[in-house]
Amino acid sequence: MLRNQPTGGRRFLLSVIAASLLFFGGGTDSKCSRVNSPTSRQGTDVTKIYAEAEWYQARPEPEKQWRGVLRRRDSPLGPATRAALSFTLVTEGQQLPVYAANVEQRLAPFVSHQVLVSGKLVDLGKEGFRVELWIAAIRSVEVRSK
Repeated sequence: MLRNQPTGGRRFLLSVIAASLLFFGGGTDSKCSRVNSPTSRQGTDVTKIYAEAEWYQARPEPEKQWRGVLRRRDSPLGPATRAALSFTLVTEGQQLPVYAANVEQRLAPFVSHQVLVSGKLVDLGKEGFRVELWIAAIRSVEVRSK
């Protein structure tokens, strides 16, 4: 065996150091930016909301896309209300109540921003409610100029 070749523990240590440099951005060049910087993420990162939930996937409605501004919504309280409709997607010509049970914190960064939403428009009229948007995924997009 060659003396300069890394063996066992040394090979593992070198691989950990190399991975750390890649992960934490070992370069100091001013042209380098971290992968998660706001400028590198703008309009490209998709945040999954319910895309992988079995109950979401089981719904027969087709998945579509909507572009609009996400707004907070005051949900009425009471025994026959949908308190989880805590957001509204405001699009050209309509306001869609957004189902957001247990995902309020994941949606919060998108409030008051132009977004592109993939999801299902679910009609719960048979259950005594209305149409609501179930979000599979969401991402910020740049505002269109007219």
